Amino acid sequence: MPRRFTFSPDLESTPVMHVLSPTVALAALIGLPLLASPTWQEPAAEQEPAQEAEVEYVNLGAANIVPAEGVELMPWLRAYSGQMLLEEVVPHGTWVEEGQPLARLDLRSLRKQLEAAELALESAEHKLHAARVRAEMQQQSTEWDLHKKEMALQRAHQEMEAWTEFELEHREANQMLSAMYREHGLEDALDELMQLEAMYTADELTDATEEIVLKRSRRNLERSRFSAELQERQAAFTRETDWQRIGQSREVAVREAEMAMDQARTNARLGRHSLEAGLEKAERDLRDARQHLEQLRNDAEQLQLRAPRRGLLLHGGIADAGSTRHEMGGTLQNRRVAFSVVSSGKVMAQKKLSAMEFEVVRDGQSVEVVNLRRGIHLSGKLQVERFSGPGGHKAKVILDGEHPELVPGDSVTIRFRKES
Repeated sequence: MPRRFTFSPDLESTPVMHVLSPTVALAALIGLPLLASPTWQEPAAEQEPAQEAEVEYVNLGAANIVPAEGVELMPWLRAYSGQMLLEEVVPHGTWVEEGQPLARLDLRSLRKQLEAAELALESAEHKLHAARVRAEMQQQSTEWDLHKKEMALQRAHQEMEAWTEFELEHREANQMLSAMYREHGLEDALDELMQLEAMYTADELTDATEEIVLKRSRRNLERSRFSAELQERQAAFTRETDWQRIGQSREVAVREAEMAMDQARTNARLGRHSLEAGLEKAERDLRDARQHLEQLRNDAEQLQLRAPRRGLLLHGGIADAGSTRHEMGGTLQNRRVAFSVVSSGKVMAQKKLSAMEFEVVRDGQSVEVVNLRRGIHLSGKLQVERFSGPGGHKAKVILDGEHPELVPGDSVTIRFRKES
């Protein structure tokens, strides 16, 4: 009988010799169709259980991979107004250390502005010093002018009081004394004439001598009377005109001194306000110049553009997903993110949800982040902002652990099981 060798994989390929039965040998001679009959067919393999129904997913569409954590570097310049022209820049995707320079800018315009600010500060300091000196000199002049006006007013009041309380009474007393002299002189002249007449009559002097003496006495008496009348009219005129004019002039002097004093006080007050305003302006200009210079110096420090931490350098902001590229000769924008330093492998997926997509999701639900082309399947929790912004509701999926296979800028799909 013929013999045949077969190898069983279960026996580590050890050859085993089997003796074929006469029936099988006959079948081999007749042909293989005999083995197809039910009597010779090998036992059917056990039937596999029915496959489960295919899982259905709800796709939220494409999302972008962005870093999950990092630090953004944004020039926040307050005083510098020139361009930020790049002369050198570290390439996107470079691993950097904390404090490492990321770019070098053309700072010639900044240096000119710093020099101008330093000169402006020095000028403001000189102006403030000059304003303080002028203010002190003007204050002294004002105080001296006020003092003179006070003395003039005091002197006018004293002269007015002297006129009303002493001079007028003294002049009236002098007039009374003059009137008494005139009256007494007339009485004396009259008595002298009467005495002469009696004397010449008693002594029986000659008629010629009597006539001469009596005539002279009568003329003296007449002149005395006329002089007395004239002095009385002069005294009355003096009382009515000169004394009134003197009193009025004293009143005018007092009033003018009071007005001059009021004007001096007003001018002093206005001058003081003007000096204070000038000093405040000079001090404000100095503060502004000092603040401007300090801000420029702070801007100069910001424009050093050093890495705030150790990590992977990205051009642009974290949300840009690595789409920004800076090149030599380009410019940076003030108050816009220039660079980001992120942790390698710590990423998240983010996208904007339309109004319809927002209706079928809930915040905190479990979702999958997949990229079928690269065979990536990751799970996470969906975080959705409640209020809509430009383009829809912002949604993100923060992935646990590190995933170096995902690079910022990769496109993935966010989906979740339909039955969930």
